Amino acid sequence: MAFAALGSDESYPQFLTRYFTAHLDVTNFGLTGGLWIVAILGLLDRSFSRSHSRSFRRVSSPPSGPRMYLGEAALPLYILHQPIVVAVAYFVVRWNWPMLASHVVIVATSFTIMFIVYELLIRRFRPGPIPPRHA
Repeated sequence: MAFAALGSDESYPQFLTRYFTAHLDVTNFGLTGGLWIVAILGLLDRSFSRSHSRSFRRVSSPPSGPRMYLGEAALPLYILHQPIVVAVAYFVVRWNWPMLASHVVIVATSFTIMFIVYELLIRRFRPGPIPPRHA
C-alpha cells in the first residue's frame, strides 16, 4: 500500500523479489571474484607433474626466473594497480563501446602501465636499506 501512495506501479511482492534478486546477484558476483582469486593463487603456488600412478604429486622446485620476478613485483604491483586501474577506467568508460571490449581495454592497458611503471621507476631505482644513524 505504501507503494501505491508513492505512485509506484510495482506491487510489494514484485519489489521484494527484484530487490533481493539484485542483492543476491551482487553477493554472488563478489564471492565468485574472491573465490577465483583464491583458486588462481592456489594453482600458481603449486607445480604438478604426473607420476607413474597417473596421480598428481607436488614437486618442490626453487623459484625460476618468472616466479622470482613476479614474487619481487607482487607488493609494488598491488600498490600500483588501484590508482592506475581507476585512472584508465575513468577515460575508457566514456567510450561508447560494449562492456566486454571496455573491460579488455582497461585490463590490458592497466597491466601494461603497471609493469612499465614497475620496471622503469621502481625496479631500476629501488633504494637499498637505510643505513643506521650513528649518534
